[in-house]
Amino acid sequence: MTSEAALAAAASSSDRTAMIAALHARQVVCSGPEGVDERDRLAAQLLQIGMQLDSPATKLLAYSWRVDVCFARGDLAGVAAELENL
Repeated sequence: MTSEAALAAAASSSDRTAMIAALHARQVVCSGPEGVDERDRLAAQLLQIGMQLDSPATKLLAYSWRVDVCFARGDLAGVAAELENL
């Protein structure tokens, strides 16, 4: 199963654990410079789940992904803002 298929399958279920795992798999696959926009969307989805679950670990992971996206874009002000959330 590809990361895209895993993400689609998890999205169609109500299993948030599966969704977190699928988001993580997709984030790893999209780790190159061409995947920065998708990683940004994945981080937003993960953060939303973290907020819904009130899960500090999930929110921490999402914010760290957002820091990565800001670095990839050369947005140092964004990095600083995201670090405040950690």
